[in-house]
Amino acid sequence: MALDDRLDETVDPASIHVLLVDDDAAFADRLASFLEDEYGMTADIATSGEEALERIPESATSADDAVTTIRDGDEPAVATDDVSSASTVSGQQPPAVIGEDIDCVVTDYQMPELDGLDLLDAIRETAPTLPVVMFAGQGAEHIAGEALRHGVDDYLQKDTDTEQFQLLAERIHAIVTRYRYALTLRTFCQAVEHAGHSIYITDPDGTILYVNQAFEEITGYTAGEAIGREPSLLKSGVHDDTFYAELWNTIRAGEVWEDELVNERKNGERYVVEQTIAPVTTEHGDIAYFVAINNEITELRRRTEELERQTARMEEFTQTLAHDLQSPLNVAQGRLDLAEQTGDEEQFAQVRQALERMETILDDAMDLATHGQQATDTDLVQVCDVVHRAWDHVVTDDAPLTCEIPDDVVVRMDDSRVCNLFENLFRNAVEHAGPSVEITVGVLDRAPGFYVADDGPGIPNDERDAVFETGYTTSDDGTGFGLAIVREIAAAHDWGIDITESDAGGARFEFTIPTADWHDEGSTDE
Repeated sequence: MALDDRLDETVDPASIHVLLVDDDAAFADRLASFLEDEYGMTADIATSGEEALERIPESATSADDAVTTIRDGDEPAVATDDVSSASTVSGQQPPAVIGEDIDCVVTDYQMPELDGLDLLDAIRETAPTLPVVMFAGQGAEHIAGEALRHGVDDYLQKDTDTEQFQLLAERIHAIVTRYRYALTLRTFCQAVEHAGHSIYITDPDGTILYVNQAFEEITGYTAGEAIGREPSLLKSGVHDDTFYAELWNTIRAGEVWEDELVNERKNGERYVVEQTIAPVTTEHGDIAYFVAINNEITELRRRTEELERQTARMEEFTQTLAHDLQSPLNVAQGRLDLAEQTGDEEQFAQVRQALERMETILDDAMDLATHGQQATDTDLVQVCDVVHRAWDHVVTDDAPLTCEIPDDVVVRMDDSRVCNLFENLFRNAVEHAGPSVEITVGVLDRAPGFYVADDGPGIPNDERDAVFETGYTTSDDGTGFGLAIVREIAAAHDWGIDITESDAGGARFEFTIPTADWHDEGSTDE
């Protein structure tokens, strides 16, 4: 079906409002009656050009920004016969009028004071897109070309014959239909251009033909950089060839493809989208275009993963907490039972120890629950200041501490949480190596970061991953939460963590820090 045929179906002639301009009132009455009786159009009459201009509301110009003027033989490039029905563009009937009242002006040429060409020029100044048809009488044939140059939409020879009236009505219908379609199409294009989702259109081979403003903002590629290339310019390397093969097989089969996709911006940053790709087919069923709509969900995915991680952590330490509390609870219950049976008050000391043990477990569990959150309250802090503050919170008798990190090294951190990280590392060293353990905190050679080393027994290779698990401990007095808290605080700062052997044969915890967060104010660039 041709485009004009499809467009004709979108407009009811009864919705068309025509202004007839002719100084021959009797002829105008007859033409108006024909348009109303035979086609259901609304036809008003103006007997002069001046009266016509008064009847054309200034609001008719409101459509000027939304309608692309289309002359005969000059249809919009996007509205070809290869595009599916125009009625599906917006899913609604186009507006009833172009402007507020008048859809089309039909004017004679020869009129006193303001002739048809002068009226046409005046209309084009105030309502450039309002359809105008010149219906000129005998002797005016010479102005047909001039009228077209002035922007008339159509020119017909004026005649009282019914067939000529029918031809005029059909021309009015076709022109108004085309203009309403253009308005709907432009409105649709504006909606696409200003949509919050990234949208791009490709040809059947995958070459990008169009991108909207959101695409440019989200990807970092301008329209000029993207058009003519393929969507693979957004590939992140996360998905394998099988993933993309399935995508192409789906859309080339004429089906809609939907899935989550990890793309990469121009600056190399990855982002996540919910992508829908739909094929647009011709009336013959051939694929003309692919339209891809991308809803960025990077932040939503991050929050979802964080929630899942927190939920898993909560389940993990809840199970561990229940298990670890059971033992001292049994001790307390048993000692109370024994005290009741024997009257031995010394049993209460054991009950108190069991209660203190449970209090310690609960405190550590609460620390683990809170320290897993992302670090947001950060500032540049001297590392050694935090180290010494943490050391003061740990009961170590006369154990020596050496901080070899220069005072001019500062790191972006949440200092209270990092202080807790050091406290747990120091307590872990004292717990496993004794109160006289020697601890050294220094700067890594291989990357921005620091290490905490001791001269204790060290951690065997096969246990180095397990020590960070919640509840894992090799000490009767340990809760198994300390190093799990260290892991969570490091993760909250995006720090890497690794366990090696110290020079003294003990444990060495190494923390690598993002370059942007590590500042050595004493260094100079070569």
